[in-house]
Amino acid sequence: MDVSILDRIQQSFAHVPDFDPRAKLSPKAFLVTLVFALISDTKSRSLDCIRRFLIAQSGVAICRSTFWQRMASKRLLHLLLETVSQLMKNLASINGIDLALSAKIGVAAIFYIDSSSVSLPAAAKKLFPAPRRNVVPAAFKWHLCMNLLTSTMKWWKMTPATSHDRKSFPPLTLLKGTLIIFDLGYWDYTLLSNMIADGCFFLSRVKGNAVIDILEVIKGLKKRKFEGTLLFDHKKIRKGKKIVELIGSFGSQAKRDSFQARVIGFWNRQTKSYYWYVTNLAVPAELIYPIYRLRWQVELIFKSGKSSLSLADAPSANQNIIKSMLLVTIIATLISQPLAKAMLATATSDKQMAASVQRAAMVLVHVCVEFMEMIMKGCRLCREKLICKLKTLEREIFDPNYKRRETSLKRVARLAEEYA
Repeated sequence: MDVSILDRIQQSFAHVPDFDPRAKLSPKAFLVTLVFALISDTKSRSLDCIRRFLIAQSGVAICRSTFWQRMASKRLLHLLLETVSQLMKNLASINGIDLALSAKIGVAAIFYIDSSSVSLPAAAKKLFPAPRRNVVPAAFKWHLCMNLLTSTMKWWKMTPATSHDRKSFPPLTLLKGTLIIFDLGYWDYTLLSNMIADGCFFLSRVKGNAVIDILEVIKGLKKRKFEGTLLFDHKKIRKGKKIVELIGSFGSQAKRDSFQARVIGFWNRQTKSYYWYVTNLAVPAELIYPIYRLRWQVELIFKSGKSSLSLADAPSANQNIIKSMLLVTIIATLISQPLAKAMLATATSDKQMAASVQRAAMVLVHVCVEFMEMIMKGCRLCREKLICKLKTLEREIFDPNYKRRETSLKRVARLAEEYA
């Protein structure tokens, strides 16, 4: 196990004051206990239940009014923001699984970007209105950019649920030389054009109403028949089992956001139609769909945050409390995913590629008490106790069926090796 990651996590909480004469429970004790109390409490959905968990974990009695004031304070919010920043900084350089995969694809790193809506009480609808109030009265969006191979967070943002995904995209300066995988919510000619200009690589589904002029047919279609026509002339493209690869022109040539890129089509048997993908990667067409499938990892991040890490149904309409609850979940995510990599540092490559996002979150739930003691006390005995328990849970990190079925990441690694 790579114990250096435990040091980095512990250092990320060092900025929190360890003493406050005005409170029985110091800011550091309150923040750390709050984080791990929320992680351990996977069933409760009220502030009072959270308070009782906090009392049980810390051993300090806190009345309801005092607890609410501390939860709603800007000081706690700022300390949580700084903790997130420190974790992102300290864990950014950890080694990931099979980093050679990025080099084989021809990129510096692989990132996936997406967002997920989180429901809120109806009283929060003025601050965080939901797009469909007849279904959910209030909600916010959690935008996330994660490194696929290291499971570290590159960027995040919180917006009202009514905000369009395209308005929340990380600065391209952070992503230069990397591959960014995203869905149709971020589809925009200007964004794709800027990514090419700034030296970024992208992979996305093609929007159904996109205007794409076929400049060149690489394979899968007859050149004379299709070159010079629009891609979405469905009457011309019939059923086929071959992968279709094209060079397409996007947008009007008179506009600044026009660009050229590869367009690859894969036949879907269920819908009996082609699924189209756009990219500027210089890899074999056979790799495009398996690489795009890796985007599903971000959906698992959101799912584990809502179910295992207590984000779903935030129990307050107070803006600061809502933001603090999200930050606690982000802290748990920042800890759980790299921790899983640390636990499998000496495992085989196949096991590392079979690591499960949701299983990593559940392991953190089971060691939250030991983790809290290590961060608060920092003694050798607490660290050894945590490491011992993590070693017993090592098998719980990866999919037990990885030998019977190939994981998505293993498939990409195998194909990249075959087509290298």
